[in-house]
Amino acid sequence: MGKFYLLLGGIAVVAVVAMLMGGNKAKQDAFVVDPSVAVSDVKGFSIGDPNAPVKVSEFADFECPACMVFATVTEPDVRKRLVETGQVQFTFYFFPLEQHRNAAGAAYAAACAADQNKFWEMHDKIFFGFNDWEANVTRNPQGVFSRYAADIGLDVDAWKTCYESDKHHALITSHKAEGMRRGVTSTPTFFIGNRMVPGAVNYDQFKGYVDQALAAQPAVARPDSTAAPAGTR
Repeated sequence: MGKFYLLLGGIAVVAVVAMLMGGNKAKQDAFVVDPSVAVSDVKGFSIGDPNAPVKVSEFADFECPACMVFATVTEPDVRKRLVETGQVQFTFYFFPLEQHRNAAGAAYAAACAADQNKFWEMHDKIFFGFNDWEANVTRNPQGVFSRYAADIGLDVDAWKTCYESDKHHALITSHKAEGMRRGVTSTPTFFIGNRMVPGAVNYDQFKGYVDQALAAQPAVARPDSTAAPAGTR
Protein backbone atom coordinates (compact mmCIF):
# COMPACT_ATOMS: atom_id res chain seq x y z
CA MET A 1 0.00 0.00 0.00
CA GLY A 2 2.88 2.37 0.77
CA LYS A 3 4.33 1.82 -2.70
CA PHE A 4 0.92 2.59 -4.23
CA TYR A 5 0.73 6.00 -2.55
CA LEU A 6 4.36 6.67 -3.40
CA LEU A 7 3.54 5.99 -7.06
CA LEU A 8 0.56 8.34 -6.93
CA GLY A 9 2.76 11.01 -5.41
CA GLY A 10 5.30 10.55 -8.21
CA ILE A 11 2.59 10.88 -10.84
CA ALA A 12 1.34 14.09 -9.21
CA VAL A 13 4.84 15.57 -9.17
CA VAL A 14 5.39 14.76 -12.85
CA ALA A 15 2.04 16.30 -13.77
CA VAL A 16 2.74 19.46 -11.79
CA VAL A 17 6.19 19.86 -13.32
CA ALA A 18 4.75 19.39 -16.82
CA MET A 19 2.06 21.98 -16.15
CA LEU A 20 4.60 24.41 -14.84
CA MET A 21 6.66 23.91 -17.96
CA GLY A 22 3.58 24.65 -20.01
CA GLY A 23 2.99 27.75 -17.94
CA ASN A 24 6.56 28.91 -18.53
CA LYS A 25 6.04 28.56 -22.26
CA ALA A 26 2.90 30.68 -21.95
CA LYS A 27 5.06 33.52 -20.63
CA GLN A 28 7.16 33.60 -23.77
CA ASP A 29 6.45 36.52 -26.05
CA ALA A 30 4.24 35.56 -28.96
CA PHE A 31 5.81 36.43 -32.27
CA VAL A 32 4.36 37.60 -35.56
CA VAL A 33 4.42 35.14 -38.44
CA ASP A 34 3.77 35.61 -42.13
CA PRO A 35 -0.03 35.24 -42.48
CA SER A 36 0.44 33.12 -45.61
CA VAL A 37 2.09 30.43 -43.49
CA ALA A 38 -1.24 29.74 -41.81
CA VAL A 39 -3.02 29.00 -45.12
CA SER A 40 -3.44 25.33 -45.94
CA ASP A 41 -5.89 22.82 -47.40
CA VAL A 42 -5.51 20.64 -44.29
CA LYS A 43 -8.85 20.70 -42.49
CA GLY A 44 -9.15 20.84 -38.73
CA PHE A 45 -12.24 20.68 -36.53
CA SER A 46 -13.93 24.05 -36.21
CA ILE A 47 -16.53 25.67 -33.98
CA GLY A 48 -17.97 29.13 -34.39
CA ASP A 49 -19.03 31.36 -37.24
CA PRO A 50 -16.94 30.74 -40.40
CA ASN A 51 -17.24 34.50 -41.01
CA ALA A 52 -15.95 35.46 -37.56
CA PRO A 53 -13.39 38.29 -37.83
CA VAL A 54 -10.66 36.37 -35.94
CA LYS A 55 -9.57 32.86 -36.84
CA VAL A 56 -7.83 30.82 -34.13
CA SER A 57 -6.08 27.49 -34.67
CA GLU A 58 -4.83 25.24 -31.88
CA PHE A 59 -2.30 22.44 -32.31
CA ALA A 60 -2.65 20.17 -29.30
CA ASP A 61 -1.76 16.80 -27.84
CA PHE A 62 -4.54 15.20 -25.79
CA GLU A 63 -1.99 13.77 -23.33
CA CYS A 64 -0.19 17.08 -22.81
CA PRO A 65 -0.98 18.37 -19.27
CA ALA A 66 -0.75 22.00 -20.40
CA CYS A 67 -3.24 21.28 -23.21
CA MET A 68 -5.55 19.69 -20.64
CA VAL A 69 -5.29 22.76 -18.42
CA PHE A 70 -6.18 25.06 -21.32
CA ALA A 71 -9.07 22.83 -22.46
CA THR A 72 -10.62 22.49 -19.00
CA VAL A 73 -9.90 25.90 -17.46
CA THR A 74 -9.60 28.50 -20.23
CA GLU A 75 -11.35 27.09 -23.27
CA PRO A 76 -14.86 27.05 -21.73
CA ASP A 77 -14.59 30.84 -21.34
CA VAL A 78 -13.15 31.21 -24.83
CA ARG A 79 -16.11 29.35 -26.30
CA LYS A 80 -18.74 31.20 -24.29
CA ARG A 81 -17.32 34.72 -24.50
CA LEU A 82 -15.55 34.75 -27.86
CA VAL A 83 -16.79 31.89 -30.04
CA GLU A 84 -20.49 32.02 -29.18
CA THR A 85 -20.52 35.81 -29.54
CA GLY A 86 -19.25 35.56 -33.12
CA GLN A 87 -15.82 37.12 -32.56
CA VAL A 88 -13.76 33.95 -33.07
CA GLN A 89 -13.83 30.78 -35.12
CA PHE A 90 -11.77 28.16 -33.27
CA THR A 91 -10.14 25.22 -35.07
CA PHE A 92 -8.42 22.23 -33.46
CA TYR A 93 -5.58 20.24 -35.05
CA PHE A 94 -4.03 17.02 -33.75
CA PHE A 95 -0.37 17.26 -32.75
CA PRO A 96 0.39 14.05 -30.79
CA LEU A 97 3.89 14.01 -29.33
CA GLU A 98 6.00 10.86 -29.46
CA GLN A 99 6.77 10.91 -25.74
CA HIS A 100 3.07 10.60 -24.90
CA ARG A 101 2.15 6.95 -25.40
CA ASN A 102 -1.62 7.38 -25.40
CA ALA A 103 -1.83 10.65 -27.33
CA ALA A 104 -2.25 9.04 -30.74
CA GLY A 105 -4.97 6.74 -29.38
CA ALA A 106 -6.82 9.76 -28.02
CA ALA A 107 -6.55 11.45 -31.42
CA TYR A 108 -8.01 8.34 -33.06
CA ALA A 109 -10.84 8.31 -30.51
CA ALA A 110 -11.75 11.91 -31.34
CA ALA A 111 -11.37 11.47 -35.10
CA CYS A 112 -13.67 8.43 -35.02
CA ALA A 113 -16.21 10.39 -32.99
CA ALA A 114 -16.06 13.08 -35.69
CA ASP A 115 -17.33 10.47 -38.16
CA GLN A 116 -20.57 10.62 -36.18
CA ASN A 117 -20.48 14.43 -35.90
CA LYS A 118 -19.41 14.42 -32.24
CA PHE A 119 -15.79 15.49 -32.36
CA TRP A 120 -16.18 18.25 -29.78
CA GLU A 121 -18.16 16.07 -27.39
CA MET A 122 -15.35 13.50 -27.45
CA HIS A 123 -12.71 16.23 -27.27
CA ASP A 124 -14.26 17.43 -24.03
CA LYS A 125 -14.67 13.95 -22.54
CA ILE A 126 -11.02 13.12 -23.27
CA PHE A 127 -9.61 16.28 -21.74
CA PHE A 128 -11.88 16.35 -18.71
CA GLY A 129 -11.22 12.63 -18.15
CA PHE A 130 -7.43 13.01 -18.51
CA ASN A 131 -6.68 11.17 -15.26
CA ASP A 132 -8.70 8.14 -16.41
CA TRP A 133 -6.65 7.24 -19.48
CA GLU A 134 -3.22 8.93 -19.58
CA ALA A 135 -0.18 6.67 -19.85
CA ASN A 136 0.66 6.63 -16.13
CA VAL A 137 -2.75 5.06 -15.52
CA THR A 138 -3.14 2.61 -18.41
CA ARG A 139 -1.21 1.31 -21.40
CA ASN A 140 -4.43 0.53 -23.27
CA PRO A 141 -6.93 3.40 -23.06
CA GLN A 142 -9.38 1.97 -25.60
CA GLY A 143 -11.78 0.75 -22.92
CA VAL A 144 -11.98 4.24 -21.41
CA PHE A 145 -12.51 5.85 -24.80
CA SER A 146 -15.17 3.26 -25.62
CA ARG A 147 -17.01 4.24 -22.45
CA TYR A 148 -16.80 7.88 -23.50
CA ALA A 149 -18.22 6.92 -26.91
CA ALA A 150 -21.24 5.40 -25.17
CA ASP A 151 -21.58 8.39 -22.84
CA ILE A 152 -21.87 10.85 -25.74
CA GLY A 153 -24.35 8.69 -27.65
CA LEU A 154 -22.21 7.24 -30.42
CA ASP A 155 -22.85 3.99 -32.25
CA VAL A 156 -20.18 2.27 -30.19
CA ASP A 157 -19.71 -0.68 -32.57
CA ALA A 158 -19.09 1.67 -35.50
CA TRP A 159 -16.75 3.75 -33.35
CA LYS A 160 -14.79 0.63 -32.30
CA THR A 161 -14.45 -0.51 -35.92
CA CYS A 162 -13.04 2.89 -36.80
CA TYR A 163 -10.74 3.05 -33.76
CA GLU A 164 -9.24 -0.36 -34.45
CA SER A 165 -8.54 0.51 -38.08
CA ASP A 166 -6.04 2.87 -39.71
CA LYS A 167 -8.84 4.95 -41.19
CA HIS A 168 -7.66 8.28 -39.75
CA HIS A 169 -3.92 7.72 -39.82
CA ALA A 170 -3.50 10.04 -42.83
CA LEU A 171 -5.65 12.74 -41.23
CA ILE A 172 -3.73 12.77 -37.96
CA THR A 173 -0.40 12.68 -39.80
CA SER A 174 -1.47 15.59 -42.02
CA HIS A 175 -2.37 17.67 -38.99
CA LYS A 176 1.01 17.09 -37.41
CA ALA A 177 2.80 17.81 -40.69
CA GLU A 178 0.86 21.06 -41.00
CA GLY A 179 1.86 22.06 -37.49
CA MET A 180 5.50 21.36 -38.25
CA ARG A 181 5.22 23.37 -41.47
CA ARG A 182 3.96 26.30 -39.44
CA GLY A 183 6.81 25.98 -36.94
CA VAL A 184 5.01 24.29 -34.05
CA THR A 185 7.48 22.71 -31.62
CA SER A 186 5.43 22.42 -28.41
CA THR A 187 1.84 21.98 -27.33
CA PRO A 188 -0.46 23.71 -27.11
CA THR A 189 0.44 26.23 -29.79
CA PHE A 190 -2.14 28.73 -31.05
CA PHE A 191 -2.35 30.85 -34.17
CA ILE A 192 -4.48 33.87 -33.29
CA GLY A 193 -4.85 36.05 -36.34
CA ASN A 194 -1.29 36.26 -37.62
CA ARG A 195 0.39 35.58 -34.27
CA MET A 196 1.89 32.29 -33.17
CA VAL A 197 1.31 31.90 -29.43
CA PRO A 198 2.96 28.97 -27.62
CA GLY A 199 1.71 27.70 -24.28
CA ALA A 200 -1.49 27.37 -22.26
CA VAL A 201 -2.35 31.07 -22.05
CA ASN A 202 -5.08 32.15 -19.65
CA TYR A 203 -8.30 33.81 -20.77
CA ASP A 204 -7.10 37.40 -20.34
CA GLN A 205 -3.97 36.70 -22.40
CA PHE A 206 -6.01 34.92 -25.06
CA LYS A 207 -8.52 37.80 -25.22
CA GLY A 208 -5.65 40.26 -25.50
CA TYR A 209 -4.33 38.50 -28.59
CA VAL A 210 -7.82 38.40 -30.09
CA ASP A 211 -8.19 42.15 -29.48
CA GLN A 212 -4.82 42.75 -31.17
CA ALA A 213 -5.95 40.70 -34.16
CA LEU A 214 -9.15 42.73 -34.40
CA ALA A 215 -7.26 46.01 -34.14
CA ALA A 216 -4.87 44.95 -36.91
CA GLN A 217 -7.68 44.44 -39.40
CA PRO A 218 -8.40 47.17 -41.95
CA ALA A 219 -11.26 49.48 -41.05
CA VAL A 220 -14.56 48.70 -42.73
CA ALA A 221 -15.28 51.25 -45.45
CA ARG A 222 -18.08 53.63 -44.46
CA PRO A 223 -20.34 55.45 -46.94
CA ASP A 224 -19.30 59.07 -47.55
CA SER A 225 -22.02 61.10 -45.86
CA THR A 226 -21.12 64.15 -47.99
CA ALA A 227 -21.66 62.36 -51.29
CA ALA A 228 -24.71 63.35 -53.28
CA PRO A 229 -27.49 60.77 -53.49
CA ALA A 230 -27.32 58.49 -56.50
CA GLY A 231 -28.80 59.99 -59.62
CA THR A 232 -28.44 63.64 -58.52
CA ARG A 233 -25.15 64.34 -60.33
